[in-house]
Amino acid sequence: MLALVAPLASLAGQSRVDVDVQLLLAVDSSGSVNFREFELQAVGIASSLRDPEVIEAVERWTPNGVAVSVVHWSGRSQQLVAVDWTRVGDRTSLQALAARV
Repeated sequence: MLALVAPLASLAGQSRVDVDVQLLLAVDSSGSVNFREFELQAVGIASSLRDPEVIEAVERWTPNGVAVSVVHWSGRSQQLVAVDWTRVGDRTSLQALAARV
């Protein structure tokens, strides 16, 4: 969980990016999850990122934006960064992130 508190140096190649919130979304991709359940997780995340209330909250309450990363995890040493740290701050960037999920 160090990624949640570490400075975000990987955003757009910048040395440091200040954001109001760092959000790591962990998606279960273990053997106990079938394709339908995995897809349900991804669709749910994408839908949430497109939700008008979420968009309004990000635009209103996070003037420096939100850094979001999506990780697929399957076990203690089996993780895959599906979406590297991405800064979002408005409807356009949230919708672009939703399309990547």
